[in-house]
Amino acid sequence: MLNQAIGAVGRPIHGPTPPGGAVPCARTSPLSEAELREVVDLIADGRIGRHAVELPAHLQTRDWSSVIAVMLGLDACLGWPAAGWKIGAASEEIRAIEGMPTPSPGRLYKSR
Repeated sequence: MLNQAIGAVGRPIHGPTPPGGAVPCARTSPLSEAELREVVDLIADGRIGRHAVELPAHLQTRDWSSVIAVMLGLDACLGWPAAGWKIGAASEEIRAIEGMPTPSPGRLYKSR
């Protein structure tokens, strides 16, 4: 069992995959418009229903432009009032471990 740090609300600080422990998907090509919409809809459903979502293998990609398109599409789909942004993988060291080309922005919402 991993020795995980516990946050203020009693949950592990990171999910079941420890930092640097993920196995990248094989796909590097962009998602099609239909695939982008499907990903946004799946994630939006999870956010609205407050449950975890696992993307099917055919919707997973390492294409960074698709990742950004999903984030922007999700923001538009939810339409929730924004409180600001958070930045993940801000350091070069973490980006190298996670295989990310740039820091990863994420929207913070007032209701969350």
